[in-house]
Amino acid sequence: MPLPARTLSAIATVLVALASSAQAATRYVSNNGSDGPSHCLCGGQANPCRSISCAVHNAAADDKVVVDPGRYGDLDGDGTPGDSAGEGNPAPGCGSMLAIDKPITVTSSSGAAATVIDARTANVDTNVLIITGNAGGGEFGKPGKGFTVTNTAKAGGDGIVIDSTNVKVRGNQVVSVSFSSLSHGIETVDNSGEIILIANNQVIGWDDGIVGGGAGKTISNNQVSMNSVGIEATGGTVTGNVATANSGAGIAIFDAANGTGNAVRGNLGLGFDAGPFFPGSVLTGTVEKNDVIANRVCGLRNGTEVGVAQNLPATNNFWGAATGPGPDPADDVCNDPGGSTVTTPFATKPFKVKATIKP
Repeated sequence: MPLPARTLSAIATVLVALASSAQAATRYVSNNGSDGPSHCLCGGQANPCRSISCAVHNAAADDKVVVDPGRYGDLDGDGTPGDSAGEGNPAPGCGSMLAIDKPITVTSSSGAAATVIDARTANVDTNVLIITGNAGGGEFGKPGKGFTVTNTAKAGGDGIVIDSTNVKVRGNQVVSVSFSSLSHGIETVDNSGEIILIANNQVIGWDDGIVGGGAGKTISNNQVSMNSVGIEATGGTVTGNVATANSGAGIAIFDAANGTGNAVRGNLGLGFDAGPFFPGSVLTGTVEKNDVIANRVCGLRNGTEVGVAQNLPATNNFWGAATGPGPDPADDVCNDPGGSTVTTPFATKPFKVKATIKP
C-alpha cells in the first residue's frame, strides 16, 4: 500500500535535515597549524590551518570554523595580508584582513581575550569583512567564543563591517588601539531591511563604536566606552546596551531608530542624541525606559543640525533623580529650536541595566 502524501512529505523533510547535518563540517585553526605547502591544504582536527582565511576558503555553506587561542592577522607586520606563511589569503578585492564570504559560523574555542585578529599594521580598510551573498547567513563569534578585533593601520580603518543579511556578530572585543577619525568598531552597510544582530560585544576606542544603518538591525546588550559616539542607529532597535565615557554621545538615535532599556552613564557630552539624520527627514523613533545618569552636557538632546526633531517621546526614563529631568544631580533635556520632548511619566528609580556579557 503506498504511503500517504503527508507521511512522504514528513520523511522527505527528515531526510533533507539529515543530509544537511551530514554535509556540514567543522574546520579547525591553530597557531601550531599549517596552511600546507600548497594553498590551504588543512582544516581537519589533526591538521588545523594556521590562518583563519584558509579555513574559510575550505569551508562550505553552514560549516563551522573553530579557532584556537593565539594571534592571527598580519603576522609579519609588513602591512600586506597574505604575503607570508600563516597569514592566509583574504578574498581578492575585499580590502580586508579577513573576509568571510560565505554563510558559515566562525568562533573561537577560548573566548575573545585569548584569540586576537590583529590588523594594526595592515594597510587595509577593514579588519573583518562579512559579505556572505544575497541570501546572507552566518555568525561571527558567540558569547564566550568571540574574538578581539583591532583597528587597521589605514586612516579610518574599521574593525568589523557587515555587508549582508541574516548575520549575527556576538561576544567580541572590538578595540581600537590608536584612535582614527571616521573609524567604526562594528558597522553595517546602510541597507534597510537587512536583518543583523549585533549583541554582547565590548567596543572601545573608535570614532563610532557601533553603527546600525536602516531597518532590520538589532543592537543589544553591548558595552560601548571611550568612543566619540558609542552607538549610532538610523533604524531598528537599540536595547539593553551600556554606554559609558564616550566623548560625544553615548547613543545617537536618528530617524526611525528606537532606544529602549539602555544605560547611558557618565558620557562626556550627551547621553542620547536624538533627531532626524537626513535633511527633510522626520524623527519617528522613541527613547523609553532607559537609565540616563551623570552625562556632562545633557541627558538627551532633541534635534540635530540637519533638521528639526518634533514631539519626541522620551517617557518612562530615569534621569538620575526621582524628580525627573532637571539640574544636577539629574540629567536635563536640551531641545533645539522647534523641538519638543515629552518626558512624563518618568521613572523614579533606575532600571539598573547591566549588559552582562561573556567575551
